[in-house]
Amino acid sequence: MNTTLIPTMPPAALVKANQLFSWLEHLSAAEQDNFYTDFFEAIESALHSKNWSIVEQTIENWQATAEVLASTELTTMLTVSTNEEDWEKWDDVETKLFNSVA
Repeated sequence: MNTTLIPTMPPAALVKANQLFSWLEHLSAAEQDNFYTDFFEAIESALHSKNWSIVEQTIENWQATAEVLASTELTTMLTVSTNEEDWEKWDDVETKLFNSVA
């Protein structure tokens, strides 16, 4: 990843960009900064490689992130513990599912 600092966007440009990417409202200020960093790095990479799908993929990935964060239920589902000790055994789940249907 390019570590060069991206110049601060002029306020008018930021307002226009936020209108274009209205889903940014679901991201925190830090996440929005990360989006713009990724976005401008993608543009730089696309200019060098002449592969504009890089920009499209960056936007799609961040939009998907914003859509997940916009849904409290989905965010909760995706951020539950991945600790195996917190998981329920499949045999127990299967028993509950198939024995409760009578």
